Amino acid sequence: MTDNNSPLVQVQHLVKHYPVKGSWLKGEHPIVHALDDVSLDIQRTEVLGLAGESGCGKTTLGRCILQLVRPTSGQVLFNEHNIGALNHRQLRPIRFQMQIVFQNPLASLDPRMRVRGILHEPLRAQKMPDFLRKERITSLLEQVGLGPQHLDRFPHELSGGQCQRVAIARALSVEPNLLVLDEPTSALDVSVQAQIINLLEELRQRHLLTYLFISHDLGILEYLSHRIGIMYLGKLVELGPTASIFSQPRHPYTQALLAAVPKLSREKQVIIPLAGNLPSPLNPPKGCRFHTRCPLAQDVCRHDEPTLREIEPGHQVACHFV
Repeated sequence: MTDNNSPLVQVQHLVKHYPVKGSWLKGEHPIVHALDDVSLDIQRTEVLGLAGESGCGKTTLGRCILQLVRPTSGQVLFNEHNIGALNHRQLRPIRFQMQIVFQNPLASLDPRMRVRGILHEPLRAQKMPDFLRKERITSLLEQVGLGPQHLDRFPHELSGGQCQRVAIARALSVEPNLLVLDEPTSALDVSVQAQIINLLEELRQRHLLTYLFISHDLGILEYLSHRIGIMYLGKLVELGPTASIFSQPRHPYTQALLAAVPKLSREKQVIIPLAGNLPSPLNPPKGCRFHTRCPLAQDVCRHDEPTLREIEPGHQVACHFV
């Protein structure tokens, strides 16, 4: 029996490496270190935000949780069940409980299908009777702010915001517990972004959903998330309550990210400079992966990798000097 007080998702020492093709004849075996020893929990009905530069492993983590990409090692527990040990057939009924909303709404919908067919497909896979499907689709469209007039339209006949509403309705159609939201607003206009964010929060409260919200927009994460995780080059470097992350960021990388966010204030904005570019995940630095850009780096950072440790209740940081 599942304990309702336990986390919905538990990620334990997750690793995902991608071998690079084309270098075997030279005797080389290069590997992309997309994720290296990532551990975190997602509580029920929580919004966990995930931020970091492009290429840091945010999307890979979300896809590994859903088992769209099988991890190299480590475990993903969903409702206290190790779903990484399940084969495709065993995983099928659990997939109804976990859904994803992709970044590009137009590309995530089949251009040959009308909205009616897009929403019918997951219900058909769930073997829902025809008469119940019609009621369910009408209810879903209403919940995401669309009407019956949209049922017979193709995706290219809809705006970007309308396409994303259809994608959200499709994800909700099978009544999931977990939604992985992979940059769901980045391809939309600012005014439409606000509408989608408010819609997602309304749906979360109505259906008691749990979100993993992946975004570059720290303003959206501050508004929507209960906790925020900061990733850098395949590692989780800071994890804590949203208020604590924004008021007292402890990791130098988190401080640099927040300092770079434009502020509507007359006070002079302090920018924390980061030297160089993001290192290649093919050859991540030894020791602390951030030491090549960190203004506080010392010799210990170049040799010893810091562990993610709790510095105050619920706030974890991977830094030698915190």
